[in-house]
Amino acid sequence: MRNTLLIILTLRLFCPTFYGQDTCFVNGVYINSILIDPTGSENSYDTNSDGNFDSNDEFIEICNSSDQEVDLSGWMIGDNDPPPYPDYTFPDETFIAPGECFVLVANYCPSALEECELPDNVLDMSLPFLGFLGNAGDVIQLSDSQGNTCSITYGNELCESIDSLDLPGFDMDNCSYWGADLDGCPLLAIGDSCDYVPMPLPVELISFFAIVNERQEVSLEWKTASEINNWGFNVQWKPTYEASFKDLIWVDGQDNSHNSYNYRYIHRSPVEGPNYYRLKQLDYNGNTNYSNTIVVNVVLEDEVKVYPTVVEHEIFINGNADVYLMSIYSLNGELIFNKIKKSNNEFLDLSLLRDGCYVVRVFNGRITTNFKILKI
Repeated sequence: MRNTLLIILTLRLFCPTFYGQDTCFVNGVYINSILIDPTGSENSYDTNSDGNFDSNDEFIEICNSSDQEVDLSGWMIGDNDPPPYPDYTFPDETFIAPGECFVLVANYCPSALEECELPDNVLDMSLPFLGFLGNAGDVIQLSDSQGNTCSITYGNELCESIDSLDLPGFDMDNCSYWGADLDGCPLLAIGDSCDYVPMPLPVELISFFAIVNERQEVSLEWKTASEINNWGFNVQWKPTYEASFKDLIWVDGQDNSHNSYNYRYIHRSPVEGPNYYRLKQLDYNGNTNYSNTIVVNVVLEDEVKVYPTVVEHEIFINGNADVYLMSIYSLNGELIFNKIKKSNNEFLDLSLLRDGCYVVRVFNGRITTNFKILKI
């Protein structure tokens, strides 16, 4: 069962952290993280924020550890599966600055999206639904324009099992094994990391999580480490049956701040089932960026009420469902009214019912609840 009540996502603008010798270097550029299976059993990642968790969301993050700008024009990346290597060639005039990172997303702008704008430092590989990275195991090779290569493998794919005929330029001496992807989380050289998502934002967002409170509302909280030219956030939401997000509320930002700041918003009317949330950040220049999408599964406990219990003319029904079926029985089990359809907060006229005790049976589409009333 997917754990969707608490999802913490760490987002960084630059990712120059060196993760040890078991990574993949070509001229100072290295593979820093990969997202193999966005639809993990416990964690899910909607990298392109289209509301779907699928192979479009797979990504490879590369970073520049050198002190020089690197021209990535003509560099290549891919695996040893069909179609033949490479799966992606970096466009001309692609430069990565010292300490900077790029996120290569399998298909950031799928055709179903009416509007799609690439954030800074995100490259769209445009590989729609190919399932680029194998969930059980695969190899990823990075090549510069001179043919120098490095590779990483994971899962059941080992460096020594790679056939250079399937992966031209493969260098066994520059291949590292990263282990297994445990639960659909980004994989780093140090192993699985469920709190790491390298989505570049002008606001350094430390965390963004959601939890269902005791009133069946969704409490959203996020924390920034710093903010630059930040006008604020639109908190956006969509239920699973909607195609696009809608704005819930605008929350002012802190303009320019190097101090951490906590934000909170309570969505008081989520729907039954999956509820998707994201932050749309807007700066004073009119630029927008999106956080990752998080999902919360809401189970609405229908505390249906029938009142009054001592009735002269009508009874009312109140609960969380839109429509109810109401039946009236005598205490000896005789059916008086059968499955009368009533909307929430609508009344049922019992003025013609004889005085006495009755059982009101209410069905909300999932469960049946019985109430005893006295007609006078």
